Amino acid sequence: MKRLHSARLLAAASPFALLCTIVGAQAQAVPLGTVANFAILAGETITNTGGTVITGDLGLAPGTATTGFVFSPDVGPGVVNGAVNIADGVAVQAKVDLVTAYLNLQGRPTTVDLTGQDLGGQVLTAGVYNFDTSAGLDGTLTLDAEGNPNALFIINIGSTLTTEAASTVALINGAQAANVFFRVGTSATLGTTTTFNGNIVALTSITLTTGANIICGAAWAQNGSVTLDTNTITVCPLIPATVGEVLGPELPDNTQAVVDAIDALLEGGTLPDDIAALIAFLSPDELAAVIAQLGGETATGVAPTGTTAMSSFFSTVLNGTGARRGVIVSRTPSGSVGTVTPADDLPPNTVMTMGYAAVEAPPLAYSAFDQVGLVALPDPDRWTIWGTGFGGIDTVQGDDDAGTHDRWSRNVGFAIGVERRLGSVATLGAAVGVTGTQFVLADGFGGGTSRIVQAAVNARVDAGAFYIAAVAGYGWHHVMTDRTITGLGTTNLVAEFNAHSVGGQVEVGYRLGNARTSVTPYASVELQAFFSPAYTEEALTGVEAFALTYDANRTTTLRTEIGARFRHSFALAGGGSLSLHGSVAWAHQQAWGNTMTAAFVDAPDTTFSIEGAQQTGNALLLSAGVELALANHFSIGGSVSASFGQGSRSYGVSATISYRF
Repeated sequence: MKRLHSARLLAAASPFALLCTIVGAQAQAVPLGTVANFAILAGETITNTGGTVITGDLGLAPGTATTGFVFSPDVGPGVVNGAVNIADGVAVQAKVDLVTAYLNLQGRPTTVDLTGQDLGGQVLTAGVYNFDTSAGLDGTLTLDAEGNPNALFIINIGSTLTTEAASTVALINGAQAANVFFRVGTSATLGTTTTFNGNIVALTSITLTTGANIICGAAWAQNGSVTLDTNTITVCPLIPATVGEVLGPELPDNTQAVVDAIDALLEGGTLPDDIAALIAFLSPDELAAVIAQLGGETATGVAPTGTTAMSSFFSTVLNGTGARRGVIVSRTPSGSVGTVTPADDLPPNTVMTMGYAAVEAPPLAYSAFDQVGLVALPDPDRWTIWGTGFGGIDTVQGDDDAGTHDRWSRNVGFAIGVERRLGSVATLGAAVGVTGTQFVLADGFGGGTSRIVQAAVNARVDAGAFYIAAVAGYGWHHVMTDRTITGLGTTNLVAEFNAHSVGGQVEVGYRLGNARTSVTPYASVELQAFFSPAYTEEALTGVEAFALTYDANRTTTLRTEIGARFRHSFALAGGGSLSLHGSVAWAHQQAWGNTMTAAFVDAPDTTFSIEGAQQTGNALLLSAGVELALANHFSIGGSVSASFGQGSRSYGVSATISYRF
């Protein structure tokens, strides 16, 4: 017994673009109109022998001759449990509707070609099957809906359909005969005692031999006659199911949101035709997977990725330059004792060690390996220019219950800035940067890229060992997203738009220690708002109706840190210094509004909301770095950092060069 899964074969053959663009409005239900009420409809004559029982209407047009029924002039044994319409307006309209249905079925793109094969022994799932010429049924044809009561089966036959004696068309797993159509190019003949399910739509004539029964279905002959002999034909109405009923109640939140929107369109709106095709031709498991893709979770990755990139930029501006208020160190002859003095009070020709506050400390004691001592000397330099390259990767875990997927992102950027010291207390600065980002959702749920242009101003005030520093900035994000819908072929959807973000960070700390070693407890707060505009996707390939239009959205992120920084400095021959530094901190992040509201482009009035993986909750932050301050007023340094949170990981690197003058 051969089993043909039309959806999988269709995906392999990639004819879905044809399925949706050619069939158009007829992608799901066959447009039957009034013919759906008729068990028999013919063009020339309807002839019966024996005790035939028809449950449903009987119609004939333009012909007028019927024989073998109780209503016929010869009062035959055939019984019709339904209306009889002979060459009247009802019959004529039914014939018009029958022609429409026939042409619709004939125009369906083929999903599987069965030319030359016998239908007997086949197990077919929902789809459109083709025979170039004649088709035969010897044995049992099984139509398997795979649990989807909306499954549609269309068998297009170029010429004749013939069933052998005792053949059967069987329905399993929720298949409904009202959704089964045999479109026959000429005439159909059902052999004796055939047990048939489905609608026969023949261009010419239909013959049911002795004892052949259409258990659930109809016989519609467009131009010719219907001939009967002791048969039973019963019309069965279609009982459609909502997508929610097909998929069941235990769905992830994102999938459920799309299902509710589709069902709302089924019940009171206009469902996009190409989405209707999914409902008709996919199994429940396949349908659930595709509906999850339809939700457009890709859009939820834009704001978190952009926010992370801006956070890296803020940290670079706030902590990455050589202009921080520190201690100036130089060499003295062996055995002498150095003193530490605020930098602005000292004479020229010195080197700054990057720190976090001005320090006044007692005389220093030195290790045995020191051949010379440290002494704080003056530093009149007021300006600092700096440049920093930075980058990082982040992974955020999705949530199965919510229907969100793991997200991986990275950012690589460069920033330059200038700072001006105002006396011994304040520092003002400005910076600009450019960052590129990329994010990808797991399981093929799409991704995106962005180019960000950033600008910020920063300030710092020192009061002894205490300091407060702040940065405020703006980001212009040029965003591109890309996602793929699979199932019945492949559709590639893209979008391109500009977004904006504003935010800032404030940090306070207190430096403990001396010119050689210090510990700086600190706390910081960062607040950002990311503004996405309303935008619409377009299809590069495949089906435009799968595209979404998104509402404008604002995502707000609040991040707090409490921790400590550590630093140890070594004086170098020639008037420089080497500093090792690190930090450990606890962070908490909370986000609001990273839920995108969307609608299908062909159904803009029915919206749904999709959420994405969130990098929220608590995290442990670690960093380590090195800085080299040279006597020629240049400083270089680098650092690595890591964050380990609840369902998230991130790693970062940076390198900085600065010059004082």
